[in-house]
Amino acid sequence: MGTAITARQPIVSGKTGLRWHMVMDPDALRHILEDRVKDCPKSTTTKLILNPAIGDSLFVAEGAHWRWRRRAAAPAFAQRHVDGLGPVMTAAAEASCRRLSAVRGPVNMRCWPAFALTGYRAAIPSRA
Repeated sequence: MGTAITARQPIVSGKTGLRWHMVMDPDALRHILEDRVKDCPKSTTTKLILNPAIGDSLFVAEGAHWRWRRRAAAPAFAQRHVDGLGPVMTAAAEASCRRLSAVRGPVNMRCWPAFALTGYRAAIPSRA
């Protein structure tokens, strides 16, 4: 899935084992994350994949804990900071691809997201 579809569509859906949806529209995201958060809890799968890699972070937290983390993180997402993350995230993704291509034999893809995200977590603070 290229970035073009995510820029054009308000919601992108797919299936990778389980059905998933990525909401891309800012107003829809705000509605879900602020107004309807109780109707859209984080899935157990999401928590099981993300928690080992990034801990009890903004991406895993819910409710009042999420709101507290979101307010604390908001300054980091100012446009001037986000613009600078493109090259850093690209470099981290390329490093993940190199690590995956260097593995000999079968790869347990159930473990790969945590492995890949650990690489992102390590790379971003050191380069941003």
